[in-house]
Amino acid sequence: MNTTSLPSLRPLRRLALFAAVLGFGLTAAFAGDPTGTWTLKGTGRDGAEHSATLTLQGAPDKLTGTIENRAGKVPIRDVRFANDELSFNVVRKIRRRELTVHYTARLEGDQLKGSLEAKARRGKDITVQWEASRSAAAGTSSTTPPAPGS
Repeated sequence: MNTTSLPSLRPLRRLALFAAVLGFGLTAAFAGDPTGTWTLKGTGRDGAEHSATLTLQGAPDKLTGTIENRAGKVPIRDVRFANDELSFNVVRKIRRRELTVHYTARLEGDQLKGSLEAKARRGKDITVQWEASRSAAAGTSSTTPPAPGS
């Protein structure tokens, strides 16, 4: 077999490698950014509407933050964010025991949709679906400013 008439595969390999690297870079560049202040809302087991404020800061791969609700403000732990999927834990002290609540959510623009899971007394599992909206950045307003001279 005469191999001199076959085209060299080296340029094709380089092109394939370049395309793979570019594709990975574009995926990372267009991944969502979960940082900011979020208002969470969900319906508890009792049917009552509950809300909380989640604050996330830092680079998407090194997030930190807090969550605040009627029980107070606590830091979030074990934060993970990849492929627009967010997860973290919150540990609350209730009377003399610790309750760990695990949050998971999917980022969709300025919305988070997720659930929280915890073990209540007597080992009963609690799951609550929740949604969150990102708050407008400080100093911005969603209203139109008045026209000049008005």
